[in-house]
Order: sequence, then C-alpha cells, then structure tokens
Amino acid sequence: GERAAISYPLSVQPDAAVKAHALNLTLTWTALGEAMSWTETYALPVTQEIRLDHGALQGAASVVAGDTAALTLPLMNMGRGELRNVLATLTLPGLCERQSVLVGTIASGESAQARLSFAADGEAGTYTGVFRVTGEDVWGNESGYELPVELAVEPKPVKSAEDTASGG
Repeated sequence: GERAAISYPLSVQPDAAVKAHALNLTLTWTALGEAMSWTETYALPVTQEIRLDHGALQGAASVVAGDTAALTLPLMNMGRGELRNVLATLTLPGLCERQSVLVGTIASGESAQARLSFAADGEAGTYTGVFRVTGEDVWGNESGYELPVELAVEPKPVKSAEDTASGG
C-alpha cells in the first residue's frame, strides 16, 4: 500500500521534430521475491519557441481626412513549427478602432504580409495607437507583440471658387 512519487527530468534534442513523440516508460522492481514490470506509453508533445518576427511597418506618415490609408507589415516565421491564425489588428483611438486582417498560416521559414486599409474619417490631427500581431502554434500556444503607430491626418483642401468654376 505504499506510494512513491518519481521525478525524472527529460531533455529534448534541439533538432527534434515539432510534433507528439511516444514516450515509453518501463518500471521494474522486486516485490516479495518476485520480479515485476510495468510499461506505459505516453504521447509527449514537443514544442518549439514561437518566433514570429517582423520587418519594418510600411505606410504613409500622413493622410488627407476622408482618404484611405494603408499599412503593410512583413511577417516571418523564424521558428521550427507552423504558425496558425496569425492576425494583425490596428487600433488608432478616435480614427480606427480594431481594424483586423487574418494573415492565416505561416509555415516555418516562410514570410507573409499583413496588409490593412482603413478610411481616415477623423478630424485633422495626430493619432497614436498600436499595430498588434498575434498567432499560435499547432497546440494553441499563443504569442504576439505590439508596435507603436502614429498617423497624421491632414485637413481636406478647401476648393477655391476658381477651382470650382474650372471643374477642378
């Protein structure tokens, strides 16, 4: 009726495949003069660090009120496992609330572009916010980061009577 807890540290080779591996555990002992054995197989998931990297955020520093602005961020999967549900979300309070684009799946060693377009329908001024990128590995482990964003909205040009008369 006695119980004992056993702990055994495991190491994973750096080049181990990112997937579930079978772990066979065999215990052998002698009890009441008889040799005994017990074997159990476990599925042990081997994961790698999520390494979702990015390039430079590309887009205009200013936009005319009412026009469409666009931002592009190159994303790179530098890890060994596939990244899924990669999502890019732009939040510029007062101008753009949670505009998102699903980038999707990025295979190991591959790149993808997060491209967002939005209407700059705010008042003239400078808006600051964040460009957030999130993703998950095949086991649902999430990772993400935020990049600061600043965008100046310029007032619409006022048409003069001369421009209106000439059709411009």
